[in-house]
Amino acid sequence: EEHGWAHWAFAPLRLAHALLAALCPSCGLPDEAAVPPP
Repeated sequence: EEHGWAHWAFAPLRLAHALLAALCPSCGLPDEAAVPPP
């Protein structure tokens, strides 16, 4: 599988981001905050 590496390469990052968001939503950068409001 050509893109098999992407799963184990990014899974920990996504897991860490989800964990951080769960523990401290204001500490991380939620997807909504990534885009400035108009």
